[in-house]
Amino acid sequence: MSPLDWLLLAILGVSALTGLLRGFVGVVASFLAWLLGGTAAFELGGGVARMLADRPDPTPVQLLIGYGACFLGVAIVVALLSMLARRALAAAGLGGIDRALGLALGSVRGAVMACAIVLLLGFTPMPRQRQWQASALVPVFKPGAVWLSTWLPVWARERLDLDGRMPARTFPELPPLPGLPA
Repeated sequence: MSPLDWLLLAILGVSALTGLLRGFVGVVASFLAWLLGGTAAFELGGGVARMLADRPDPTPVQLLIGYGACFLGVAIVVALLSMLARRALAAAGLGGIDRALGLALGSVRGAVMACAIVLLLGFTPMPRQRQWQASALVPVFKPGAVWLSTWLPVWARERLDLDGRMPARTFPELPPLPGLPA
């Protein structure tokens, strides 16, 4: 097995183990905390920062506090609800099922992350290297990477090389920046 295989296996294993330890409710709550916390921060953070400021344009520190407070507030509420749900499941004797479902969801999350890594590496020279060609796991995750690539813009998909068949690309030189020595 190549180092790339070990990396993909580690990602899959750590994600599955995390899912087992947290349980289904914990994994879903973690996802919801990031999603809802991020949404709250983007939607309400500026308003909270303006409430902290004594003028119409908040300082960068006030903005940081406003966005951070919104994110952390939602994350704390979700964590408390998750804790209550896990305790209720444990009291009902469903803790084992929660952990088994967490293992399954963690495995799926790890597989999606591995597919995303294979996709991102498809934009590098890695697919032309021996360890990619000899990998036992890249072919397993390649269909998922192809599926993920359908969400990319056309110009990005044209640069994707998951099979290592494209010739090495030479990138055009960047134009000099005005005012800086060439």
